[in-house]
Amino acid sequence: FLFQTGKREQAIAELEKLAGEDRADRGIRNRLVFVYLGAGRASDAEKLLGDALRSDPKDVDALLQRSQISLAHGKVTEARNDLMQVLRFLPDSAVTHYLLARVYSIRKQESGERQELNEALRLDPNLLIARIDLARLLLRTNAAEAALEVMNAAPQKQKRDLAFIVQRNWALRATGDRVQMRAGVDEGLAVARTPDLLLQDAALKLDQNNYAGARVSLDEVLRSNPEDLRALDMLARTWLAQKEPATAVQKIREFVNRRPGSPALQILLGRLLLADGDKARARAAFEAARASDPGDAGAGLALAELDISTGQLQEARARLAAILARDPANFGALLTMGIVEERAGDRAAALPYYRKAVDVEPDNVTALNNLAYTLADFANRPDEALKYAEHALELAPDDAAVEDTLGWVLYKKQLFASAVLHLRDSVAREPTARRKLHLALTYLKMGDTALARKTLQAAINMDPSLPEAESARQLLNR
Repeated sequence: FLFQTGKREQAIAELEKLAGEDRADRGIRNRLVFVYLGAGRASDAEKLLGDALRSDPKDVDALLQRSQISLAHGKVTEARNDLMQVLRFLPDSAVTHYLLARVYSIRKQESGERQELNEALRLDPNLLIARIDLARLLLRTNAAEAALEVMNAAPQKQKRDLAFIVQRNWALRATGDRVQMRAGVDEGLAVARTPDLLLQDAALKLDQNNYAGARVSLDEVLRSNPEDLRALDMLARTWLAQKEPATAVQKIREFVNRRPGSPALQILLGRLLLADGDKARARAAFEAARASDPGDAGAGLALAELDISTGQLQEARARLAAILARDPANFGALLTMGIVEERAGDRAAALPYYRKAVDVEPDNVTALNNLAYTLADFANRPDEALKYAEHALELAPDDAAVEDTLGWVLYKKQLFASAVLHLRDSVAREPTARRKLHLALTYLKMGDTALARKTLQAAINMDPSLPEAESARQLLNR
């Protein structure tokens, strides 16, 4: 009562007194932890829980509470250690498996996150937050049908919950079922006009070329939160769909002018200008974002990517080095630095950056693919490359670039019969000159000279300047 009526210090003093009188009363301790956290005194909460665990290392309530505090403060290793300890005593705790999934999520380890979310739901099908997080993860990894199955398997009593309706709508959109999504959006909007439901309404209207209707819903979102990047991005797309890029830029600039100190808005404007081919104004927007928050890595990365696109590799390298000096584990900077070194022709320098990027985000498809290809093609280490290429394909089974990399790794391992299957699929999905070259070389190794010659010529026709084409032609003429 004291806490709820704003008398925080009195509430804390009263609970501290009660906790001191009976240290075995977990109910009082739990309330004191809650009040400490509400008052911004996380260190006091951690000390209280630490004292409890020194008295009883098997106190699962204290372990769980401490793990949640650790997660909230970015202490992922400490959180994981506490959660693993809980599972020793309570292996069937759905909440513990869910919290462990959050650990993997922070670490960008999608396979571990998926496993723990599935286990949490197996143990407790009523744990809606785990169901929603699993559906989001599946959508993020392009498994839309599986995401919809997860949502449809929810207990009937949860299906009128707004959070359920919203997430199921996103899954329906990803599967292409606009009719059911429309019904879900209407059902949700009848209860509350939340930002997510309004965005979904706008997305459906955009699909139907009802640009004015989409803007009405987006304006409602932006009135409550003028910095909602999802709404601003979709607002720009309504104008781009009408082939009015200048209007799109103007509308976003209006929001930027109202909040010039927002790096996120400046970066959005910059990316819009860049897409319209206006690199000079895009650079100005990115510079404005950096000026408003010099420590913001997003502005630095955007400028580095712009530098790469204009061939200013040294400038890009310097920007990325500055980001990594502040944050050595910045995934975007690590990956982009690898790309800079590769563009500069120094693949030996690119390799450690790709390796570090994979260490930071073990389930990032681009990083895995770049590392696998560089190991196989440059470092001549196809055995090491194979695990990264296979993992990338597991995460992105329909990605032509990933399929090509795995095929090339297998080629380097001289497993030509296996390589050709992946390389053919890659070329069929998305043909490029280099992918056709890889396929031609594999046909040659398999003894099919005619098909090799035909495929190589197709590669050269696509890109006469392909560096490897001459050496491939020499192999064919032997």
